[in-house]
Amino acid sequence: MKKGLSSGFRTAHRVCLLLFVAEKRKLSGEDSSRKIHREARASPLLLLGLMVFFLVVSMEKAESQQSNRTRVAVDILNLKSRQQFRGIVLNANTNEDLKIAVSREWFQHVDEKASGKIDKEAKSEEERARQQLKGRLEQLTSTGKHPAFDFFVKKELERVTAAIAAPPDNEGQFLVVTLKRSQIASLIVASEANRRVAIWGWSERLPKMESREVSDILKELKSKDKDFDATLSLPDLSTRFPMMEQSESQWRTRLAIVSHGLAERIEFQGSGKVMIQVGDDKQPQNANAIMTQMLQAQTESVLGEFLGELLGDPINKSPLPDGKPDWIKAAIAKTESLGVGYFHATHVKLDPFGETASVESVFMVKHDEGDWRVAWNGRRDERASQQTAASIARVTKDSQIESLKNSLQAIVGVNDAFDRAIRFGAATMTAQQSVNDQFETFVERYLRRLDGPPL
Repeated sequence: MKKGLSSGFRTAHRVCLLLFVAEKRKLSGEDSSRKIHREARASPLLLLGLMVFFLVVSMEKAESQQSNRTRVAVDILNLKSRQQFRGIVLNANTNEDLKIAVSREWFQHVDEKASGKIDKEAKSEEERARQQLKGRLEQLTSTGKHPAFDFFVKKELERVTAAIAAPPDNEGQFLVVTLKRSQIASLIVASEANRRVAIWGWSERLPKMESREVSDILKELKSKDKDFDATLSLPDLSTRFPMMEQSESQWRTRLAIVSHGLAERIEFQGSGKVMIQVGDDKQPQNANAIMTQMLQAQTESVLGEFLGELLGDPINKSPLPDGKPDWIKAAIAKTESLGVGYFHATHVKLDPFGETASVESVFMVKHDEGDWRVAWNGRRDERASQQTAASIARVTKDSQIESLKNSLQAIVGVNDAFDRAIRFGAATMTAQQSVNDQFETFVERYLRRLDGPPL
């Protein structure tokens, strides 16, 4: 809480004073005997004032504690049994039992007996997980169409078979604790930025990561490397986890990621409701027809939102019945026509009034009963006015830009329109490149082994 009276404290104090004055005014019109009688017991109004005061103060105390907790880099999970876990929750957005990765060293320090039990269970699960993975790999038949994928599966089968014959005798840095949702009293999830700091800190094996503030961890990381940047691609810690059994849903997702990376890439790009399949192996399409469709869809979207705001009718802004926007529905329909169970789609939305390019990207996997789920998503917004000389230069190097310039000048007759268009193009390219880099980093992480990182 800040020095002096906080706003909440002042509010409660003001309420008490007002209630006290109101009560005194009531008393002033009564005879002395009644005053004495009433003052001898607590007035309901004064009691209410005190209750409000203590309620606000207790709320501020809880808010202060919450603020202190969110300054740490890890997730904090409290059980109804009053036991607490600090680490990284692996599956907060699912309905499955909650899994939280905790440092083995931290767990042993706070509860040696419980950590020993979890460790024993982890070793037993590792044995089952290796047998499970071996069985699944043996079921993957080689078609000969995708040699990189076939080679990866072959090497993974060899690795897992060897581990079954001679289990590695090493303790990982982390343990994974599985908890029933009914056991949980509260969960405080750290911000994405704070989690990144935690992962970097663990990768460097910094001490007491679970209780240190983010600023303190960053300070030590920068003392080790003055050029340290927490926004860079995260280090791979998958080999520091025990091997875990995978549900059918997790296996399907993992296999889809690897298939996309090493076998068949299913890629879509588009704007508005129009999504076009792209890739080096795709047949050339009529570029003019594609651009016409995309321009028409984008124009309809922009005009729809503009008219909606003008008329006070929020058209195009209400969620669809199943929660999926039209561009994802279009990508799903095209993917199902190909008979494939996964795709990566990138969607561009341009706001000419705000001069902003928004690029959103998803990787989706088809599960049982035709249920399509998001396995990864990313987004980047870029303003045209904030583009650097380097990003603008990348756009102007395109051989088609000169013809576009001539077309624009023929229509509007001013160079300013072309310059603004170039900046818009640079914003779109920068946003798309950023999202693509995020996705490729995500895929690459799962191309090292088929039992990690945890999904």
